Amino acid sequence: KPVSKEPQLVKPGEQKQPPTHEQYLDQAMKNLTQTSRTASGVVDTSASKGKADKMVEGLTGDQAKQHALNNFRDVVSAIYKQKDTLPKTGDGLAEVADRIAGAVNKGILKEGSLYRTDDSDKFPYTAAADLPLARKQFGEELAKRLNDPKADPVETAAWIEWRTNLTDHFWADGVGKTSKALAAIPLMRAGLPLPQYKDNKEFFKYGALEKHDP
Repeated sequence: KPVSKEPQLVKPGEQKQPPTHEQYLDQAMKNLTQTSRTASGVVDTSASKGKADKMVEGLTGDQAKQHALNNFRDVVSAIYKQKDTLPKTGDGLAEVADRIAGAVNKGILKEGSLYRTDDSDKFPYTAAADLPLARKQFGEELAKRLNDPKADPVETAAWIEWRTNLTDHFWADGVGKTSKALAAIPLMRAGLPLPQYKDNKEFFKYGALEKHDP
């Protein structure tokens, strides 16, 4: 039997391994502290008119910070463990997104106040009246991408953040955290690391200049 003369391009033990559960958690939390005002103890209600009325009454900056940190860590951990058993339909994935948003906002938003119901004078988000249609479109497109073995996981992750955070902004609060958690799904499935975020100023440079019309 002839001996193979193919060169050894990668030394044994040097093959890149997918990030572990703890490594995903560590990077996710670093990203959170780099980009989240709530995780820094700031309760900002300026994005839309009715946002303040949806927050838990008497919520302090320190309380919001602890909720944001604990909730996000729990959500990212749950996504890592359940990433391969998620629904495959658009409606099912839209519900998953809402459950993630609800878990992210536990103790921060009042019960029954998850969704954004007011238009923003500050950002060109999808009109509140169009959000049910936009939510359906998002779920269907997400299902199509996650079920396609040829879909680029990095492109899918970027699309998730563009659609949920920069374009539609479905939820009353915690949209940045929710969008990052959702974007982790295709990356974790592919065994890829999470991106390293610098700050929101850089991120929002990619935002839409006009309202999205679904």
